[in-house]
Amino acid sequence: MKTIKLDSLKIHNFKGIRDFELKAEGEPIAVSGANATGKTTIFDAFTWLLFGKNSEDAKKFNVKPLDDQGSEVLGLEPEVEATFEIDGQQKTLRRVLKENWVKPKGQLEKQRKPDTTKLYIDDVPQKLKEYSEYINSLINEDAFKMITNPAAFTALHWEKQRNVLTDIAGELTDQEIIKSDSKLKDLSDLLGDHSVSEQKKIVASQKRQIKKDIESIPSRIDEAERGKPELISTPQPQLREIVETYKLNLSKAREDVVQAQNMDATVELALKKDQLQSSLQVKKNNFDAGIQLKIGGLKEDYDKQLDKQREAKQIMDNAKLEFLKMAAFVDGLKEDREDLLKQYHAEKEIKFDEGSTVCEMCGQPLPADKVEEIKDSFNQKHSEKLADILAKGKEEASKIKEYEKKFEDAKAKSKKLKVKFNDAKQHADELKQELDAEQAQLPVFEDSQEYQDTQKQIADIEEQINGGQASNDKAIQEAQAKVSDIENKLEKVQVELRKYEQVNTQDQRIKELEDEEANLKQKFNELDKTEYLIDQFTRTKVSMLEKLINKRFKLVSFKLFNLQKNGELDETCEALVDGVPYSDLNNAARINAGLDIINTLSDYYQVQAPIFIDNAESVNDILETEAQQIALVVTKAKKLTVKAA
Repeated sequence: MKTIKLDSLKIHNFKGIRDFELKAEGEPIAVSGANATGKTTIFDAFTWLLFGKNSEDAKKFNVKPLDDQGSEVLGLEPEVEATFEIDGQQKTLRRVLKENWVKPKGQLEKQRKPDTTKLYIDDVPQKLKEYSEYINSLINEDAFKMITNPAAFTALHWEKQRNVLTDIAGELTDQEIIKSDSKLKDLSDLLGDHSVSEQKKIVASQKRQIKKDIESIPSRIDEAERGKPELISTPQPQLREIVETYKLNLSKAREDVVQAQNMDATVELALKKDQLQSSLQVKKNNFDAGIQLKIGGLKEDYDKQLDKQREAKQIMDNAKLEFLKMAAFVDGLKEDREDLLKQYHAEKEIKFDEGSTVCEMCGQPLPADKVEEIKDSFNQKHSEKLADILAKGKEEASKIKEYEKKFEDAKAKSKKLKVKFNDAKQHADELKQELDAEQAQLPVFEDSQEYQDTQKQIADIEEQINGGQASNDKAIQEAQAKVSDIENKLEKVQVELRKYEQVNTQDQRIKELEDEEANLKQKFNELDKTEYLIDQFTRTKVSMLEKLINKRFKLVSFKLFNLQKNGELDETCEALVDGVPYSDLNNAARINAGLDIINTLSDYYQVQAPIFIDNAESVNDILETEAQQIALVVTKAKKLTVKAA
């Protein structure tokens, strides 16, 4: 344990103190005097000597004495010197702030440059780096401040307090925590190669994705439902029977056409005509397929952009609805605040009823002390009610400010989404114009030379047939018409059968989506169980960590987590004394709490240093410390006095 004691502290031209020497000789002392006599200045001088900062950790403050107008008094150079006993060896430190005046070349008057700091250890001049390294060799600057000022630790941000306490308690491994509670035994298998904190992030990420996937399934099912064609009333098996019947009839009708054609020598010409027509149809189909390939990519881009446009509109509409709902909520809060304002003015108008000072039994005026008691009770309740209404009003005002901010954010988000929708629509319109322009320039197969030549050949054959087979034309035409009629009817039935196939395909898709939804919900439930175990782990860790930390303190305990309404734990760090938060303690309790913390920190850092206790007069029984105490006590004395504590 490194022991640092203050033997003496000499102050010269520092803030409001011109010359003062504090002789402690390593013992507890009390420095007393009226307010503004320089008690806190002594602590400032001590911290300035060590770190170049005041006792509130401010680097920029008025070190030099000031005149009545608040200006620096020139020529007075602040100097602080302290003699310490460090592990039985004396060491003297000194810091001087010297004015720096130079006479520029060619000028008569000197000019003041920035002051310079002179540092000494045992009268040996030191550079700032050497001086700071020596101070830090005794103890880290942050730790030095925490063990010399009872208010320093609790003034830190709660996260810094928490980090120091965690260092003191020692790290708990995940496996140690899991082994401490049999309910957590399944957690090890769920963690795999991850830590609990990593697994918590993984679970949260997976739950968000699964929730998003589950929310998308109803719309996908609805899309599949809308993709079903409308069916006729004829059942599918009956349609299949009709198809078979039409096929038999079609085969017979085609035989009739052949038979009619064989009745004349011009059958070969008719066959040749059919071949030309079939060939022409194949060429036309190939031509049309090539055209579709040419514009297919552009049409696909246009269809995709239409989907993006619809999606952007849906998101934009949802955002607009959200900020409208937020606006309505803010209006409601404002109405509540107006009601509280009316209540406040109504309550403020209530005056004390002088009639209540008369005895209800005898009608005589009550005694003066009883009247005063009734008035005090009325005034207290009246004040409490006004204060309660004001508090509620402030709370409503805070909520209004909070939700007005949320409203503006939602409104801004809606505007951004509208811009995004307009961009998507503009892009879709541009693609549509490009597609229409492309289609307008596409060639037509009927305009090709090949089509014209083939049509001429067919016309020549028809002319030959008509010239020699006029008598049989009617029979052939009737047979061909029957074939065409059956083919048309067969195609219509086959179209209806294909609709049944489409419905079956969509039903299968819907079943797959429903199965996927069930699987996702099962996975979500499993993740819920893992998340519950992780929350249970966190609660166990909280309990173990708080016990490890709090057993190191005699007076103070620390609350490291707050339990939220949703059951989750919110990290914090708050000192308590007998369950009362540090912020609610009186000054005496705060000082003793700070001393208890210093005892633990000194033990942890293995360093004892002088403790400056400001406003020590507020404490009847100051908590004992092994470290030297320097009590700063407010009295009515006009000058500072030093005596043994």
